[in-house]
Amino acid sequence: AVLAREVAALADRREALIPDLLLRTRSTGTQGGKTRAERKANLEGAFSINPRRLPLLAGNRVLLVDDVMTTGATLSACADVLRAAGASGVDALCLARVAPGSGAPILPGSSRKDEP
Repeated sequence: AVLAREVAALADRREALIPDLLLRTRSTGTQGGKTRAERKANLEGAFSINPRRLPLLAGNRVLLVDDVMTTGATLSACADVLRAAGASGVDALCLARVAPGSGAPILPGSSRKDEP
């Protein structure tokens, strides 16, 4: 939400910010150590649209803002829910992207707790 607020401010679109558009409907646990297919299955049914915000969604494009994208499974699950609820399109903006297939830490001296 903090990143999304900053993006909305920079784009002069504060009125378009809807931080509670998506709701997490169930806990999914960590995605670390799972294959792409397991991550997708873990997220099945984990998100829904906030019913109070549904009228704002129909026919509009949505920009999802996330801090870190690992495999894209969470963004994909959210985009699927948004499109099914009537969004005309979904784009994603991420602050950082974990290097695919990299078992090494992102920064020297750090450890990756989400990887086996």
